[in-house]
Amino acid sequence: MEPIKRADAKQEYTSFIPVKRTKRGLEFYLQKRDLKPVNNPGLFAEFGGHIEKGEDLLSSLYRELQEELRYTP
Repeated sequence: MEPIKRADAKQEYTSFIPVKRTKRGLEFYLQKRDLKPVNNPGLFAEFGGHIEKGEDLLSSLYRELQEELRYTP
């Protein structure tokens, strides 16, 4: 796995979309952003955030899972 870095981004970030297999197929879980953020207010988005200095990709992903969903793998 490699961190994602947008061309205009100053920092790397990690993101993820939880997926659940059901009898009807796959369910994808997104978050709806509130109306306060400067970027993409009110839209659906993946979970994630910036990779902190000295943090590797997997540690960042686990931290974001805990912060965003209160889930510890």
